[in-house]
This record gives sequence, structure tokens and C-alpha cells, in this order.
Amino acid sequence: MNLFTKLLNTPLSELDLSGEILTCRPGSNLQDVLNFIKSSHAGSIVITNEQKQPVGIITERDFLFKITGNGIDFSNSLIDEYMTPHPTTVEVTSTLQQVMQCMNLGGFRNVIIVNKKSELVSVISINDVLSFVYEKLNVDELPEEIEEILPELPIE
Repeated sequence: MNLFTKLLNTPLSELDLSGEILTCRPGSNLQDVLNFIKSSHAGSIVITNEQKQPVGIITERDFLFKITGNGIDFSNSLIDEYMTPHPTTVEVTSTLQQVMQCMNLGGFRNVIIVNKKSELVSVISINDVLSFVYEKLNVDELPEEIEEILPELPIE
């Protein structure tokens, strides 16, 4: 098994996803949520119910492309109107490949990770995926691995 295959088969539980997870409750004020995201330098916030289960997500891209510039009064609007309800989630036992496939098929950059009880565990971003892969690619090992993975390039 080559290095890239090993990396793709890595369970999410082996990644360091210990960063702060931003959450809020349904009914939160849109302006407050935006301020929270900005001050935390986060890419998303997960909307959870009282059982800590995700019921929605809103991302910086949602603010940029769906909300801003549409004449919305942020201070008098609720997150419920603009969040993505019933967000796609993966279990902590999922692999990096499954998360990447989920991101690719769904067209999004953040995926919510849950436990078997569907409770929020973490959020993984495309940045997290790239950082993990980059960190694991040891330059000393790379030349040997490249020969296994890359096809021979035609020389003209």
C-alpha cells in the first residue's frame, strides 16, 4: 500500500481536530453569529439542538454569497432563515477519503463530524485535510513513493 492510499484510509479519529468548534442555537441573531465567526476567524458555525446534535451550518461563504448584498437586516434576522438545515455529517470512524468524497460531491468545504449518537464531535475543513496530508508527506520518503503512484510521463 503506497503512502497516498495509507493517508486516504486514515480514520478521522487519528486527525488532530481539537480546535474550537463554534456553535450556536437555532433562533440566534444573524448579526451576533457573523460577529462570532469574524472574531474567531472561523470558516463555519454549527447550529445545534439541546442534545448537541447538528441541525444546521452556516459558513463564511454563505454570508458572502447568499446573504451579503441582499438588503438583509442582520440585526433583525435569525440564523434559522439562512443556515443550511439538515447538514451532511460523517461519523468519527469515517476515513479521510470518505470526507474528501463528501466534500467533492456536496460542493462544500466543511463537514461536520458526529459520534454514533449523532452528537457534534468536530468540524473538518478542506484546510484541515490539506494540512494533514502535507504534514504526513515526508520529503525523504516522497521520491520512492512517487515511482509507485505516478505513471511514466511521455518524453517528446
